[in-house]
Amino acid sequence: MIIPMILNGKEVAPDVAPQKRLIELLREDFGLLRTRGECYHGVCGRCLVILNERLAQACLIPVFAVKGQTIITIEGFEKSPEYKTILKGFSRAGFYPCDTCLGGRILATHVLLETLHTPTDGEIHKAMSYSHCACTNLSALTAGVREAGRLREGR
Repeated sequence: MIIPMILNGKEVAPDVAPQKRLIELLREDFGLLRTRGECYHGVCGRCLVILNERLAQACLIPVFAVKGQTIITIEGFEKSPEYKTILKGFSRAGFYPCDTCLGGRILATHVLLETLHTPTDGEIHKAMSYSHCACTNLSALTAGVREAGRLREGR
């Protein structure tokens, strides 16, 4: 089945089995390996992507469901100025996530700050509930998101 979509700003139309999961398409067909498939149950958050400006768990989505949609992976997002701003905010706050959860944390922060310019602690915690990792210090993560928000406002 031909599945046209916009992936990281480019129009693509892979010919794939419609029941294939989005995570498999991204990794196997496009080599986007920083989007990881770990749990395949939507629990770990390592497969997060931005689908039509909202966070989505790529391990749960069949490819046929993204026909005509816009998808941004961490590889696509890292080319944006927002990526660098979020990393700088994390660093200034002393939040250094591991490579396994970094992509999901960055994408979740971006989507949150696009919606809420000064989110509350509760809103930050809810936005980050998509991703679970032992490396995360919740107070440092919260401070990192807040600092990223301040830096975005200052641009």
